[in-house]
Amino acid sequence: MGRKLRHVLIFLLIILKEPNTPDSLGNCNCETIADCDCKPSSQHCRKGLTSIPQKLPTSLSLLDLRLNQITKIHSGAFTNLPKLQELPLEGNQITTIPPGTFANLPELQYLFLQRNKITTIHPGAFTNLPQLQKLSLSYNQITTIHSGAFTNLPKLQGLPLEDNQITTIPPGTFANLPELQHLFLQGNQITTIHSGAFVNLPQLQKLSLRSNQITTIHSGAFANLTQLQSVNTFS
Repeated sequence: MGRKLRHVLIFLLIILKEPNTPDSLGNCNCETIADCDCKPSSQHCRKGLTSIPQKLPTSLSLLDLRLNQITKIHSGAFTNLPKLQELPLEGNQITTIPPGTFANLPELQYLFLQRNKITTIHPGAFTNLPQLQKLSLSYNQITTIHSGAFTNLPKLQGLPLEDNQITTIPPGTFANLPELQHLFLQGNQITTIHSGAFVNLPQLQKLSLRSNQITTIHSGAFANLTQLQSVNTFS
């Protein structure tokens, strides 16, 4: 009996010392109700989180928070993540993005916020992300995009905004996106394309506006889009 007990204890010690278990990282702080896969450079947490995990490892390059029940992103939720490059947040219950939420992520390249419940893009919601290449906001409930919502995003190439409830595009909404190549606005409720709606987009190649309710396109709405290869305004 004593020998068997000793073997069991040795087996348990081996399991507890396994280097790939989340506890071995110390800083990996996914909540226990979630299904977590934690590594030094990536962390996958889903199925149950209601808020952004705290005390995350500063070495993270990927933080996967898809398919949770997160409703709010508090100010400072992503501080001290200087190496973060990819942040999937799709499939949550997020309703709003406070100004500057992602402002302290100098290496972020991919930000996925599709399939949430976001209604409004406020000024400063997405600013000072010098490496961001793709920002996905499709399949939300966005009705309004305020001027200044997208600023200092010098490398942004893709901006999917399809299947929302956007009704209008104020002039200059996308004016600070010098590298934007793909802009998808299909499946919204846009009725009028104003002059200046797509100003200062020298690299824009694809623009989709199909499945809207467009009745009027003002003169000069697509002026100076020298790289535009395709524009789809009707179904």
